Amino acid sequence: ILLDQLADLTVRLRIHQESGAAIGEPLLDALAGPTLVGDPAARRALLGACLQANETHQVGRFPLFRELVEIARATLADGAPQPEDSAVLDLVTWYHLAWLGETLRREDPRVQRLLEQGRNFSPADRRELLGIVLELIGGLRTRFATLSGRGQVERSLNPWGHPSLPSLLDLSAGRETQPHAPLPRAHQYPGGESRARWHLAAGLTTFRQYFGRIPAGCWPSEGAVCEHSVALIGESGLGWVATGQRVLHNSLQPPPESSDSLHRPYQLKPGGPWIFFRDDQLSDRIGFVYQSWHGDDAAADLVERLERIAAEPAAPGRVVTIALDGENPWDHYPANGYYFLSALYRALGAHPTLRMTTPSRCLRDPELRPRVLPRLVAGSWSGLRGHRPRVC
Repeated sequence: ILLDQLADLTVRLRIHQESGAAIGEPLLDALAGPTLVGDPAARRALLGACLQANETHQVGRFPLFRELVEIARATLADGAPQPEDSAVLDLVTWYHLAWLGETLRREDPRVQRLLEQGRNFSPADRRELLGIVLELIGGLRTRFATLSGRGQVERSLNPWGHPSLPSLLDLSAGRETQPHAPLPRAHQYPGGESRARWHLAAGLTTFRQYFGRIPAGCWPSEGAVCEHSVALIGESGLGWVATGQRVLHNSLQPPPESSDSLHRPYQLKPGGPWIFFRDDQLSDRIGFVYQSWHGDDAAADLVERLERIAAEPAAPGRVVTIALDGENPWDHYPANGYYFLSALYRALGAHPTLRMTTPSRCLRDPELRPRVLPRLVAGSWSGLRGHRPRVC
């Protein structure tokens, strides 16, 4: 769906550039227009939308943006006089500048000029910024294709519309981890299996439309899996699926006492998709802990934890899966995660033992052999966590 939305927005931006037609998105229309709309409700909504930014790392970092945000808050909170049009337009401009990627702010001279100017952005200034937004959105497909061709990224499928496949297939699936969970009267979603197949097929069609081929694997919605859904994913031609650590913990009985079982790929049956279970502790440290650390210290801590795993006595062929799902923590980091990510990739790229990889490369790695998982308990990385203790 995000790909469709970005493609639609790209078309709207291009049409606006050619004809001046409205884009249909209030923040972008305000950025593009020579003047502001006069409707008080629309102006208040615009001020409120411009407040949707991290207070410390996006607002507080830029003193002029912070000043404008404080004016907007005062207007919305206690009915202070409406700010001048020029101040509102400057606020809209700063909002878009604050949401740009850190590398762009550091390397694009057009963006640097606007940051240095700071205020009194003219219609030409704002049109230039709008053009940068169009370049970014319109060039996503090419950039991802380039990175994928280099092996630096791997794109995975999410079933179209973000459905929970286990719930479509069996509404009582949650009882596998929450035996006393209340259920709807009908335990089966009408036409559930055909709907699940449709969502997978539609996702693959969209993926092929934008990238020219189908992906190698699937991170299902919320990491929700069951044995039936994994089988359908395999039937769709996908070679791997990823989900959360708790699912493995609930599926292995008795629960494992060491981390070795977590850091392995699995299969339910020979020839089926490989299943990767994310390391919850490492993933959550990136998502929720390291944002308050110095970037170098956070990267060193993560690498040290990976080194400890590598030093544990175990058979060869371990894979540590770090997955952030759809949550994007970078606006909670200083400089949009620039310092942490730069330090982390420097350390991993030069490390003598740890190797960065992707799931599809794991499938082709002769050193890796998936273990057989006798049973997969339905669950996800976030919900259906089960009644057993969480293991990290």
